[in-house]
Amino acid sequence: HSEIKGQIRHEGKPVEFAQVVLKNTSTGATTDSLGHYVLKNIPPGTYVMEVVCIGYEKSTKSIHVKEKETYTHNIELIQSPQQIEEVVV
Repeated sequence: HSEIKGQIRHEGKPVEFAQVVLKNTSTGATTDSLGHYVLKNIPPGTYVMEVVCIGYEKSTKSIHVKEKETYTHNIELIQSPQQIEEVVV
C-alpha cells in the first residue's frame, strides 16, 4: 500500500482543519496547525482527492496511486467570496 501526504495552503500560509479525503473511500485526514496531512494504507488505483474547509472553495484532484509509493501533493486553496447578509431590524 501507498501513502499520500502534503500541505494545504492559502496565499502561502498553512490552512488548519481542512478535510482531505479520497472520494468514494473511507480514507481521509484533517490538516494539522501547519496545514500538513497524511493519507496512509492506500491500495493501488485512481482516486479523486477532495479538499474542503469552511471559508474556502472545494478543491479536487485526480491521483493515480501505484503500489508501495509515497506521493506528495501540496494544494493551494482559494478563499470563498464573502457573502454580505443584510440585517433587518
